[in-house]
Amino acid sequence: MISGKLTVWVGPMFADKTTHLLETYWKQKLVTNTLLIKPKKDNRYDERKVVTHSGLEAEADCVLGDGDNVFDICLSAGGGTDIFVDEPQFIPGIGHVIKLWLMSGYNVYVSGLDLWSNGEPVPEMLSLLAYADEVYKLKAKCKCGQPASKTQKLRSTGTIQNVDKGDLYAPACNDCWEPLV
Repeated sequence: MISGKLTVWVGPMFADKTTHLLETYWKQKLVTNTLLIKPKKDNRYDERKVVTHSGLEAEADCVLGDGDNVFDICLSAGGGTDIFVDEPQFIPGIGHVIKLWLMSGYNVYVSGLDLWSNGEPVPEMLSLLAYADEVYKLKAKCKCGQPASKTQKLRSTGTIQNVDKGDLYAPACNDCWEPLV
């Protein structure tokens, strides 16, 4: 039985997903124990901080890499009744762990991509969306001025998962978007 609450912000790059996560984190930090998690792979701006494209930042309590025991590491990092996860698509197995946290009564807040730049759904996010109590599908602004719901890769890298500060990806509307790996 799930007794915790899951809130998810999804959308393309530059849709302010991490901004929403951090704003909620700061509010909750005033009234409850919190735990802020980021993937080790996301070192665009800082190794230990969750940082937005606009420069907002907060020190992560837990930085996770491939193969880390997510459940134990995060709870031993100080625990929290409210757990915040930025960019879960870069943390293998996090979907299962979040379900365990929810069953244990933790409230979990997540911000990340719902689609890769090739247009395929992010598998970890699909399971999170299924368990979510609240989902916010955010949009950015396309170069043409229309609302953007996709991430456009600007040049091929040969791989789907790339972490970038802003020169490899751009938000795109359905009319402007083209799949690129």
